[in-house]
Amino acid sequence: MDKRDISNVGGGMMSGRSTSGRLRRKCKQGNDKLGGNGRMVAGIGKKKGGCDYIWIHGSWHFFTWHRAYLYFYERILGKLINDTSFAIPFWNWDDLAGMSIPTIYRDNTSSLFNPTRYPTALNFTNLGGCKGDGTPGSLNKQKLCNLQVMHRQFAAASNSTSIFFGGALRAGGSFPGSGPIENSPHNPIHVTTGADMSRISKSGHDPLFIAHHSNVDRLWAIWEGIPGKSSKVIADPDFLDASFLFWDENLERVRIRVRDVIDPRKLGYVYQDVPLKWMDIKTRVEDETSILRARDLAWPYPVGKLNFPLRLRSAAKVNVRRTASRGETLVVSDIELDGRDYVWFDVYVSRVDGGGWAQAGCFIHMERRSDKKIPIITKMQIGIAEVIKQIGAAAADRIVVTLEPKVGGDKVTVGGVSII
Repeated sequence: MDKRDISNVGGGMMSGRSTSGRLRRKCKQGNDKLGGNGRMVAGIGKKKGGCDYIWIHGSWHFFTWHRAYLYFYERILGKLINDTSFAIPFWNWDDLAGMSIPTIYRDNTSSLFNPTRYPTALNFTNLGGCKGDGTPGSLNKQKLCNLQVMHRQFAAASNSTSIFFGGALRAGGSFPGSGPIENSPHNPIHVTTGADMSRISKSGHDPLFIAHHSNVDRLWAIWEGIPGKSSKVIADPDFLDASFLFWDENLERVRIRVRDVIDPRKLGYVYQDVPLKWMDIKTRVEDETSILRARDLAWPYPVGKLNFPLRLRSAAKVNVRRTASRGETLVVSDIELDGRDYVWFDVYVSRVDGGGWAQAGCFIHMERRSDKKIPIITKMQIGIAEVIKQIGAAAADRIVVTLEPKVGGDKVTVGGVSII
């Protein structure tokens, strides 16, 4: 069993056998050999014969497709360096020591270097809207914010398989909704790291993409190990029997099913165990008045008087009734936008009587390149059990939900907000 190790400092360890120098020399060849590998082509649901071109982002195939991509990438590089035990490293940006671009990717004479990276990412990797200028005075606060983002996003899906993976993508459907980890930290890292990384069509051009997604894949493995009341497995055949087409290390076109990538051990690797400082960190709860003052926000609508659908030109606030069983899943439905636009809005919850306020999650859509409009109607679901407990609203029948646009608010419309 090969182990995918950490790559946040120095040369990065890879099973103790594949040195960073070897990776530098061969990475460009690996990218070239992959070429158009992993086209988002799949057999979905019970459809027989032929294939559909699908968007794997924003659906329950986000984790599985990228795991398959990494699997074949790893095998191709292993063959290029004649080392079948080769394991790609992961960039553990969820650890304090890993919250900047790893050293081995900074050498501008190396094939691991990409000139489109933003200078700010050299000092700090932003996992989800953590404000600061990257100076020593603000860096510690920014890193603490990153840990809080990690905890929040895991708490949003810790006990729900359907929320963690994202919406079910079936034959004839599209854009059912991203899971919390895809929205953040995955998307913010892409859009704040560099120009290539910020676009889905170009992100694979940056070798950092592989180390980034190796860590995303690692988070899936970590989530599976968290004790919970519900199963961490999706038994739906529409999910398990979906398949993807890739080029393998022998330049042969092969089909791999989702059920084949569920267990990383069957793919020949496990992840190095490292401390998870974000696991037990507390949810950040702040006074609502201080937050409004800090953001210079003035609400344009009375609480609960919004008319949906609503274009998010400014922050919007709505009083939402929970279900009779006091629902713990917040749903922002009918999110409508053009897939070519970069859109980001944050979601906050607070008590009806004021007081505690906390961020529950965020919606982030990375821009896609196209000559034609890409009409998208999707939704986001996040678990809010922990956050409403922290703000003292666990027994409340109503919760105030605030949507705060950060990027492209005038380009997105929201159809409704509910708690189920």
